[in-house]
Amino acid sequence: MVRIPPLPMLPPPEQRPVWVEALLEIIAAQQEQIHQLREENQALRDEIAVLKKQPDPGWPKTAAANQIRMNPIEVISKIVGYEAKS
Repeated sequence: MVRIPPLPMLPPPEQRPVWVEALLEIIAAQQEQIHQLREENQALRDEIAVLKKQPDPGWPKTAAANQIRMNPIEVISKIVGYEAKS
């Protein structure tokens, strides 16, 4: 997987420019789409395995995989060490 470089500290939400909030919303939408595509991809791989009569290899169930469902602001905050307000 591609390593994302750490981001600088983000100011509190009330001090962020509007375009930063817009970019964070785009990131959230892309993150959700990636999650859905990964689920669909795994379902198709599982179906192919059944059709080929192969055992289900499963998908790695790691903490990193669970972070896909996190709010992107929370993920970015964890990367830069800033606690975001919900």
